Amino acid sequence: MKGDALHPKCRRGSKNRRFRNGVGVDSKGHVVFAICQDREVINLHDFATLFRDALDCQNALFLDGDVCRMLVSPPDKPMAMTTDLGAMFVVTTTDPRE
Repeated sequence: MKGDALHPKCRRGSKNRRFRNGVGVDSKGHVVFAICQDREVINLHDFATLFRDALDCQNALFLDGDVCRMLVSPPDKPMAMTTDLGAMFVVTTTDPRE
């Protein structure tokens, strides 16, 4: 898509409201995750607009619908698995001076 246009399938006012989560990279290069909480539901248009307008992500990836579980673990702590999860994301940084 060009500029700040949303994908045409992301229709304003869509009644397709589900639990959603996604990931994007903001203009400062920070990885940003968003997930629905406490039984919230949202349509794709509003979810995409959240990434573009509120989270400053020019591009974002919708991860799934209706599953929406996320476990975040600090790098220095072991993960305590309490439920089955379907994917894993690892965010690393590289110091160009090394």
